[in-house]
Amino acid sequence: MARNNNELLAKWGNLVNRVLKFAIKHFESRVPDPGSLRPLDEEIIARVEAGVDEVAALYERVKLRDALQATVALATEVNVYLDRAPWFGETIKQDKPAAATTIYTALRCIDTLNRLFAPVLALIYPIPKVVFLPVFLIVYGINDDSKIALIVSIVFFQILVVVRDEAQRLPPDLLASVRSLGAGRRALYWFVYLPASLGSILTAWRVSVGPAVAVLYIAEITVG
Repeated sequence: MARNNNELLAKWGNLVNRVLKFAIKHFESRVPDPGSLRPLDEEIIARVEAGVDEVAALYERVKLRDALQATVALATEVNVYLDRAPWFGETIKQDKPAAATTIYTALRCIDTLNRLFAPVLALIYPIPKVVFLPVFLIVYGINDDSKIALIVSIVFFQILVVVRDEAQRLPPDLLASVRSLGAGRRALYWFVYLPASLGSILTAWRVSVGPAVAVLYIAEITVG
């Protein structure tokens, strides 16, 4: 499990981070116009879309570990594509349209991979976080730090899921309208994403209070 988590963070996290940072910096937080796709762009898009059927078949057979590994493997292929394609360094100055095509292709692949990771997230979401208490005890020791980390994991995970879902449900036309008025990344966060998600955040916070108190009680009994 630890190995799978490390792979997920290293490969999927690295992919999303490098692409989004580049898009935010050079394309004003927008999906760039791809222009004409090149053979290597069409190849990686076809590979990821073909992987959807492969991963779906593994989920249907309840081979969750295999499905997760197959999805991580696809993320690795997209990382390799980024290393091959023109998109960074001097390319952004010399041939911005080529970089735009690469970023568009990578974002399209990330959107597909995000749907493949969703079942795993939905599966982990309802697991009682008290099962992670031994892990926190090993990492933080038998003290208040382990209890705090456990409670934070309960509240944070609830908020993470609802904010992710609310952000995905925002109408693209709304975002386009706000951007047309000159809104940057910070303005989108404060005046669009946060207000749209605030109700769900408060609901998640309220729902998390009960489990957090119960888990704190169990942790106090267990750890002392």
